[in-house]
Amino acid sequence: MHKSKLNRIDPASEKIILKYMLENGSSSSNPFAELSKLIPYSAKKIRQRWINNLDPHLIVHDPLNESEKSFIIKWVENNQLSSNGKIRWKVLIKEIKYVFGKLRSENQVKNYWYSKKRKSTNNINKSTKEKVFRSLKFKKRKQKEPLFSDYIDKNITVFMNKWGHLSNCYMKIHKKFPEYTSKQIRQRWVSKLDQSLCHEPLDKAEEIFIVQWIKDNQTTYDKIYWKKLIAALKEQFGKLRSENKLKNYWYSRKGQVLSKNCVSSEDRNMLLSQDDDDIPPNASRMEILCHEALKYNF
Repeated sequence: MHKSKLNRIDPASEKIILKYMLENGSSSSNPFAELSKLIPYSAKKIRQRWINNLDPHLIVHDPLNESEKSFIIKWVENNQLSSNGKIRWKVLIKEIKYVFGKLRSENQVKNYWYSKKRKSTNNINKSTKEKVFRSLKFKKRKQKEPLFSDYIDKNITVFMNKWGHLSNCYMKIHKKFPEYTSKQIRQRWVSKLDQSLCHEPLDKAEEIFIVQWIKDNQTTYDKIYWKKLIAALKEQFGKLRSENKLKNYWYSRKGQVLSKNCVSSEDRNMLLSQDDDDIPPNASRMEILCHEALKYNF
């Protein structure tokens, strides 16, 4: 007979199981194997259905009381090790029936045990994670090693004095030190290593020149050509300023302006384009930001 692979036994087959077990269950040595010849289900599936649902002596609707729960925990702890970690559920169910006079289903006992075990494991994992987090939180952080060593800086200076007039000078140095990109080498040179750089703070005349130059040359999309600004500053004041110094000054000033409640007329004209006549003179920071967001569809 073909054995069904369906998860649930149909009601007609359940009636056959119930009738056979009540009439022949106690006299047959293997009633489930005999039943598997009468209905299209395996002996294992028939047994599971009987011991968990169909046995009329089962008490499946009443939850386990505290005494039964304590008994299950102690029994498993005492007998699991002696059977190499395997739990003999049939024996446990017989013990529960002997002590409490209640026939519990195998599923009911298993569900309780594994639910308790899962909660216990989660609590242990949570406690372990908290300990690890605390140890990491108070662990002294190691200082980051500098990106460029003195040795690398000296070599970049030597190669720039040799190849600085070439258009691919940074790429040639990158081939000598492949752990650094050509962009990193360029930034290091134009911001720190170029001997022509002036590292003194910007004076007031330079600051005014920067603001006015950006106002006159900034594109529609607020793009600033920093290389051209550096060249213009050098031509006007005879000082070579680094790109980082100019950027830091500009964005710091812009942030300070926007952080004020009201923007002065001078700063308002600098920050906003010429076609922003619909913003009142005493526009607040929030009004300007909202206007800019709507203009660029942010």
